[in-house]
Amino acid sequence: MEINQANLDGILKPKDGFAPVYLIYGDEMLYKEAFAKLLDAMVPKEQQGLNYDPLDGRDMAASSVVASLLTYPMFPGTKVVAWLDSKVFYSQKQTLALLEKAADVFKDKGVERASRFVLDYLSIRKIDLADINRADPGPGLNLPEDHKGLAGDWLDEAITYCIDEGKEVPEYLDEGEMIVQVLEQGCGENHLIITADLADKRKKLFKYIKEHGVVVDCSVPKGSLKADKDAQLQALTVQKNRVLKARNKSMEPRAFTMLVDRIGADLRAFSNALEKLASYVGDRPNISAKDVDTLVNRTKEDPIFAFTGALAEKNVQQTLELLDRLLSNDFHPLAVIAASANHFRRFLAIKVFLAGPFGSRWNKGMQFNAFKSGVMPAIENHDTRTREVLDAWETQLVPEEKEVPGAKKKKAKKTAKKFTTDLFVAPKGRNPYPIFLAFKESERFTQEELVRAMDLLIQADRDIKSYPPQRSRLIMEKAILGICGTGSA
Repeated sequence: MEINQANLDGILKPKDGFAPVYLIYGDEMLYKEAFAKLLDAMVPKEQQGLNYDPLDGRDMAASSVVASLLTYPMFPGTKVVAWLDSKVFYSQKQTLALLEKAADVFKDKGVERASRFVLDYLSIRKIDLADINRADPGPGLNLPEDHKGLAGDWLDEAITYCIDEGKEVPEYLDEGEMIVQVLEQGCGENHLIITADLADKRKKLFKYIKEHGVVVDCSVPKGSLKADKDAQLQALTVQKNRVLKARNKSMEPRAFTMLVDRIGADLRAFSNALEKLASYVGDRPNISAKDVDTLVNRTKEDPIFAFTGALAEKNVQQTLELLDRLLSNDFHPLAVIAASANHFRRFLAIKVFLAGPFGSRWNKGMQFNAFKSGVMPAIENHDTRTREVLDAWETQLVPEEKEVPGAKKKKAKKTAKKFTTDLFVAPKGRNPYPIFLAFKESERFTQEELVRAMDLLIQADRDIKSYPPQRSRLIMEKAILGICGTGSA
């Protein structure tokens, strides 16, 4: 049986028990969501520590999958073996699709992520990196005619990256046959779930799963044809219904159209925007077009906000992916550093507020409406006091001019323009909702961590200005890892 991911709920409570094998493939975010939902239906969360065996498809061979399938579960009942992000469906007949995937990943996530797919491409075509000239990779690839249209600077850069990093081309084996053999023998209460980004429907394993198990199609077309656009809209609609149903919210049709127009077919960004909108409306059950207009900027115009948001969440993988996207879109590294520093300076200003006499008005579980009515007035009071202190300091710093007997009085100088500062929590005219989100984000950091983050960003700024441009990415990655707590400063 083959179904679309929109119909997943229909197979989560089967009358005759779960199928022996499932394949979930397509868009990464969708297939990971579908997998989590299926796993929870098959194995209760409290039993997953013993009856769920996840195997990384990029490292674990089919032999490891077979061995786990033939091993009895630690706890009586259903056992799930998951072959995650598997390459088992990559084939010589599908090299063009794999190269297209590599090109898309390079554009969206950068050379490091794309290099994985390039290595898989080389593996299938039995090309070794040692046979490729680093200075001119093209001829060594010996691309088929229908592949040459995808070649270009991106592929040369990916090949060069693999050579410079000492990567190895994995040995290509068609492991699907081994999986089919063990499934035909039967595995009792053990079940297999395979997740993959690509699936060759002509392969024996795919046909076997479709006949004896369940294939869940999570793919979303990338093209601009009407059929592709319709499929994208369907996927976004399903995602909208899933996110809003969990929060007992609904959305005006015009609001949905406006959100799609501003975000596009990026499912992850679309889901994140829905989450923010659901929080923004508070107790109101319906999201309006006005809410979307107020809260959601066009992603294409504001990609830096997605980066600083991921960094504030300490989401290393997403932050590095967004960094790749920014740099590939010609954002200057120093501009990214400056935006990050502004973000963390705002958090430091919040910490100062929380340490003051009004800080007790904020609590972690606070809703937006309570924040607006209870905390915002205190923030305005805090900022007013800060302004008064700064004005007093400014006055004290102006030197007094002594009067000279007989000298003409100088014309009074115009009052100097008040200097700007990052000490204000809510600059005049700011929408309170982004400030509310900043308070929630700042909870992930202690004041000491914020000071350290600023030190890392200042050092990164200096290093980028001091070293050759090609080192900027590594400098920024080091700062990101340090801020997220996964790397040394």
